[in-house]
Amino acid sequence: MFIPRWKAIADLIAAEIADGKLATGDALPSETEMARQWNVSRMTAHRAMHELHQQGLVIRKRHVGTTVAPRREFRIGRVAVFLNTHDFLEQAYLCGIRSRLPDEADLLFCDVRCSPQREAYYLDRMRKTADGILMIATCDPCNTPIVAEMLRSGVNIVCLDSVPAGLEVTSVVSDNYGVCREALQYLVNRGHRRIAHFTEERLFESALRERYDAYLDTLADSGVTGADPWIRQFAFENVWDPAGFSPVITAEVAALMRQPDHPTALFCTHDYILSGVIQASQTLGVRIPEDLEIVSFNDCPPIVPYLPSGVHRIVQQAQEMGKAAAEQLCRLSGQERPTPEVIRISPVFFPAEVRMGRFRRL
Repeated sequence: MFIPRWKAIADLIAAEIADGKLATGDALPSETEMARQWNVSRMTAHRAMHELHQQGLVIRKRHVGTTVAPRREFRIGRVAVFLNTHDFLEQAYLCGIRSRLPDEADLLFCDVRCSPQREAYYLDRMRKTADGILMIATCDPCNTPIVAEMLRSGVNIVCLDSVPAGLEVTSVVSDNYGVCREALQYLVNRGHRRIAHFTEERLFESALRERYDAYLDTLADSGVTGADPWIRQFAFENVWDPAGFSPVITAEVAALMRQPDHPTALFCTHDYILSGVIQASQTLGVRIPEDLEIVSFNDCPPIVPYLPSGVHRIVQQAQEMGKAAAEQLCRLSGQERPTPEVIRISPVFFPAEVRMGRFRRL
């Protein structure tokens, strides 16, 4: 891969600063001296020095020259934001993030697309390009060592929405477990014991895992055992392909409803699955909520063609989460050994009768 000369020079000097070979207050060569030392043009030397200044690694003063900046003067100038789905939830995160970052901060968008390979690629690129990373992580175990090494080397990272397993990193997440317990207990209180759960196979992703654990624990606390026949885990590539997903989920809903003691309620881990369930219910003639009462996380309403009145909703406070993530990144900036914190922001559970007026279960 081609690397411009100015970037190679800037990266080498940045590495010497990170390794302690250049200490706070050390003077750097002038642009003329740098051009001669590296056998480059004065313009190339200027671009390299400008890059170091943008990263907050050096201080430039007239009649004094350029010196290595003390860590306390490092600033939030460039923030990399790792995006996966580009849905409304991530748009709300961005509104919150932008409102809490300094006006002069630049956002660098990294289009991960839920791909561990793309995530690893952007982690490598952003470790020296950005002052901090706000990461909606894929949570793929292959990338956990990469993130851990970056944290040890001093890269400021805040995870948003999900946290890779076993990683001690400052994070802002929803209280997935707590709100799911609340919503599922609501179904139990309404008389449901046969509650199905539709989720993804990627249970290493922390948000999905917490929702799954809340489902199992609620049923166990209600004396329900043997829930495996009511659990469906769908492949990621199916869930994110609405056209291909429709027949898959229709077949699963049909199989569940053919059981002698079929489920009377269903917990969808997010709206991508809910959308398929609604279409399947139309196709199969399953009435919502009379035949099947549903709870779903409100993760992506634009893909839901319509919302039956009997669907209960769990709504995440995405903009508040974005604000908190940006505030945590600013807190980390300039700290020698920041202590990881986990901020949990509780979603809000909206029963259907609260949203749409009371309905009667037939």
